[in-house]
Amino acid sequence: MRLDLFLVRPGDEIPTRMSLPPTGIKPFGAYAVGLRQKKSALIAVTTIISLQDAKNQDGVSYKAPTFRIGTPLTFAEMKSARALSDAFENAMAERGITIEDTADEPKDGVVEPY
Repeated sequence: MRLDLFLVRPGDEIPTRMSLPPTGIKPFGAYAVGLRQKKSALIAVTTIISLQDAKNQDGVSYKAPTFRIGTPLTFAEMKSARALSDAFENAMAERGITIEDTADEPKDGVVEPY
């Protein structure tokens, strides 16, 4: 199971797809919930994504993604990000692809993109 995120990096006009492995779904969900608890949203801030060393239960080392709040976006930046998100979603829908088609939702709850 993987979770696809669509990110807009500074200067980009098209979102970049990032496919989170199973080990990244729970940390991303916790990050998104933490933003909501702070009365914020994914579309309102920059997100800093890093990798940290981790080991699975069998002792195999891997890099686990971490997420933290960067800088808040201005209203104009949020408006632009929302317009890009809507345009991207509409373009995908025209091709017959919906959010539900791309979502591989975690069994312990739904992680929404915004």
